[in-house]
Amino acid sequence: MIVDRKENVDVIRALRRKRINAWIDKSDGEDLSLLYGEVKLGIREKTKMNEETGESYTFYFLEIFTQNKQGEWKYRTNIYRRYLKCI
Repeated sequence: MIVDRKENVDVIRALRRKRINAWIDKSDGEDLSLLYGEVKLGIREKTKMNEETGESYTFYFLEIFTQNKQGEWKYRTNIYRRYLKCI
């Protein structure tokens, strides 16, 4: 809860909450939401070749897995982490 005082009136604001197992689409990317739920995290490493210099470079993705109704862990989404390998 965020309390904002304007003209002797308290305005209380809250972040939208959304369960991580719920459907997430592109329109949710524009809104600030607090996600909750049980997840498993993993790191995926990719190596590419720079076409200009010929050098290889490594970047990372944070992968998010959620549990379905049968209790199986399924891939949900990933977040580009650039050079940050840690979670």
